[in-house]
Amino acid sequence: GEFLTRLDGGSEQLYISSAEQTIGPHGFPDLMVSPLTELRRDFPTRLSWAGRLVPAQINLWMGSSTEGASSGLHHDYHDNFYVLLSGRKRFLLYPPSFQPHMQTYGEATVVHPNGRIVYRGQEGINADGSHQDDVDRFYGRDNGNGGAPDGDVGHVEVVLPESESDAEPPSFCRVRAEDLDVPPAMKIELHAGESLFLPAGWFHEVTSLNDGGRAHLALNYWLQPPTNLQRGAAGFEQPYMSSFWPDVFASGLVRDGVVSRGKKSRRSASMAYTKLRFGRAWHYIWNHFRST
Repeated sequence: GEFLTRLDGGSEQLYISSAEQTIGPHGFPDLMVSPLTELRRDFPTRLSWAGRLVPAQINLWMGSSTEGASSGLHHDYHDNFYVLLSGRKRFLLYPPSFQPHMQTYGEATVVHPNGRIVYRGQEGINADGSHQDDVDRFYGRDNGNGGAPDGDVGHVEVVLPESESDAEPPSFCRVRAEDLDVPPAMKIELHAGESLFLPAGWFHEVTSLNDGGRAHLALNYWLQPPTNLQRGAAGFEQPYMSSFWPDVFASGLVRDGVVSRGKKSRRSASMAYTKLRFGRAWHYIWNHFRST
């Protein structure tokens, strides 16, 4: 309520994100958190044109800026489908091979062929983002139960709010894009109703603008990065060399945010108003998803 009230008042010091993860009872991060849980039945959990990539997290990004608000230069650990519902976004993109030039806070030790970057202190992380101890525990190779882990997985990377994290994330850069000694490989401008795919490890600095409207609004899907990099149908239908992430997702250990399955979830008044305000762009995107 307060966020939308200040937005209507013309404030440009606003930004809201649902990227903070909560951990489910089996140690895996929930697929989404509020306010997306209140809108859960208005969008698909899985995108048909993402093939069989396993969802890791779905996030909402919303803010207000006419001058341009910057995300800072960084990369994600997952493949990313970015869907813009309102406003305009400018992306400066750098491939994972540029990592030595990117001045990250972390010291990279491995850049996998799929773009997944591993930093010192993240030993044991596989190319698909899983931790080998978690894989062994899930399949009963170290606890003998032949199934799900007994407790928290313990190695899942969690996005912490700034107040709870003293150190800068290793995947963030110490400088802005303009201060690098290499130019961006690509410059992309995204408009409402458009989507951008970013593979894991692609560095990006995003500038968000209202573009004549009251706010910029986007959803993004983080997907576990593929390890089967064959071109064509083979890689699309079977994106992983390991069955770990498909098995984890199929087992129901990753909660999708729906508390009562089969029952229509109640939406908060503020998010219902948000959906109404950006309804045309919202329905354009999701109708497109359902028809593909």
